[in-house]
Amino acid sequence: MSFGLIGGSIQHSLSPMIHKLLHDMPYPLYETLDLKGTLSLPTLKALNVTMPLKKAAFEMAHAHDDWAELTGAVNTLIKTPEGWHGYNTDASALYELFSKWFKNDSEKAVHILGNGATARTIRVVLSALGFQDITVHARHPKAGESTWESLRDASGILMNATPLGLHETANDYPFDLNRVTQFDAVFDVLYTPYRTPLIQAAIRHGIRWTSGLSMLIQQAIHGAKLAQPKIPLKADAQTVFKTVLKNDLNIVIIGMPQAGKSTFGNALARHLNRPFFDVDAIIKETTGKAPHTWIESSGEAAFRRIEHETVKKLESQRGVVIATGGGTVLDPENVARLKAKGVLVYLQAPDPVSLDASRPLSSTIDAYHILKKTRTPLYERVCDYAIHRHEDFEIMKEKWEVSHDTFLRHQWP
Repeated sequence: MSFGLIGGSIQHSLSPMIHKLLHDMPYPLYETLDLKGTLSLPTLKALNVTMPLKKAAFEMAHAHDDWAELTGAVNTLIKTPEGWHGYNTDASALYELFSKWFKNDSEKAVHILGNGATARTIRVVLSALGFQDITVHARHPKAGESTWESLRDASGILMNATPLGLHETANDYPFDLNRVTQFDAVFDVLYTPYRTPLIQAAIRHGIRWTSGLSMLIQQAIHGAKLAQPKIPLKADAQTVFKTVLKNDLNIVIIGMPQAGKSTFGNALARHLNRPFFDVDAIIKETTGKAPHTWIESSGEAAFRRIEHETVKKLESQRGVVIATGGGTVLDPENVARLKAKGVLVYLQAPDPVSLDASRPLSSTIDAYHILKKTRTPLYERVCDYAIHRHEDFEIMKEKWEVSHDTFLRHQWP
């Protein structure tokens, strides 16, 4: 018997990884909108349902749990002798998580971005927890809802229940992300990218935050318990959360020229059995010119545009190691794209004994030290953690593992 997932575009879903950590049932993906046909498969015992099929799943279910009745949506179907029983495990997961995250916040105002099915589920859960001051903000508000612009004077808790952040940069949001400072906490229903522009803004300003990954994992746990109520789960939520991040997030090496980013990144990728991408090497391979040649022939600004496009092409990668150029993080959009699905590791290194004369921005001792003085604060500000270079990779690997494990543990909300 199997427990699967149905939806229209689910090939990159994290659910198979999560369910493999939780139980031993096969978890196939059904990339189709034929819900009725999929439910007729004889080996199927349980099925997770994504949008736009949650309403159809509600209508096909012969019975519903209370959350499904309250929201009119089903995202988990369990086969019973009487037929398919529908559950809204998104709602039950959010109830459990909100009870912990916002246990002392019920008197605060909540502002929900979006007015779709997910927003309705969030609103139902918040109401069940005693929240009364709830405002829905939408691009095209319905009766009783507010506009994006009304966020200007809002405060309390901000929750994003839209696809905003799935592909957009900060500049593509219809409101200023610096307004996040008006709020006490931020929740983004998206789980990939892990750190959306909204979440990154919250981190920069020290605002309490959490992402949709916790919700995804918790609803998977609820579904697995429904599918196999007598079989204990193989892992708890926190263990699954850490394991998913460890496998899914990119490792991005930043730092000064000649710090050894490519050497360390390549060795780390081999150790982890992950693909390795070197931004400077990609530029040379795709344009026929190395970075220093670009700068010498066309100027630094032209090179930075090529570098920007190269980073943009890498944003779809997951679970890889990336070595950046020394100046890649000068572009805030590069930083945001790399941070969205990656951990930025600042590789600190002693000054090089000899300088590479082919590097026009750091070809002399004076030029190198000027570059180091201006860039070091930037590396320190944008990195998630720093490690010191060592000639022995085994020593570096051990230092990296400690720092990386600490970072992952601190992500659990």
